[in-house]
Amino acid sequence: MSLISRAIHSIRRNGLYQTLKLGIPYGYNRMIAPLLPTMTTKLNGVSVNAARYNPTSFPWKVEAEPDYESGIISGINKWVTEGETIVIVGGGWGVTAARAAKVAGPSGNVIVYEGSEDEVKKIRETAEINDISERVSINHSIVGPKINLYSQEGDAQQIPPKALPECDVLELDCEGAELEILKNISIRPKVLLVESHGVYGASSEEVEKILKELSYTIQSKEIAEKRFEDLHREQDVYVITATHN
Repeated sequence: MSLISRAIHSIRRNGLYQTLKLGIPYGYNRMIAPLLPTMTTKLNGVSVNAARYNPTSFPWKVEAEPDYESGIISGINKWVTEGETIVIVGGGWGVTAARAAKVAGPSGNVIVYEGSEDEVKKIRETAEINDISERVSINHSIVGPKINLYSQEGDAQQIPPKALPECDVLELDCEGAELEILKNISIRPKVLLVESHGVYGASSEEVEKILKELSYTIQSKEIAEKRFEDLHREQDVYVITATHN
């Protein structure tokens, strides 16, 4: 879907105000930030190369974000144990992958699927910075439907959800594709960490319904990132943790 088509779709679904509210930070993060110098900071304790422009601290101020991906990180800390295999669909900066690799330890294994070309590079870089490259496997692949990629897909492969490998923990942070993935997976990990995106048509209510149909028990439901609590409540962006019965 082109940027213009995506904007039209968002205006029809969410209205002009909400589209602008989402679009301004989206435009900055996708078009301006990549052109700025990179500096190392910490996102929820994980070192990454990131740049942030702050008009009150010209020209750039890079701050740690202790609540970055707080919902998923909380689930990883609670449910991942040493030696386990974690599959992640939607890698982003690679923060949750790095945290999962640290918790699972040297005998653990993290497999990441990311459809955006730029994000694949970020994940590799984050893995290198945090010295966990040897136990993080990165696949430039789109799992299920392509709904809202952060950047160009490049030569990403498209794979069906049923092709996801067996694992102990499955994390889905895929910007609206989570419903179709859940409906079509063949594996049954002991734990599912699913970030809902009601703003993209994948409501937390529907996610919970499908999880229960798959014989999972909902263990928790929390805001995806504490620093965006009001916005995420408005957009229905939650992390739902479920265990298989």
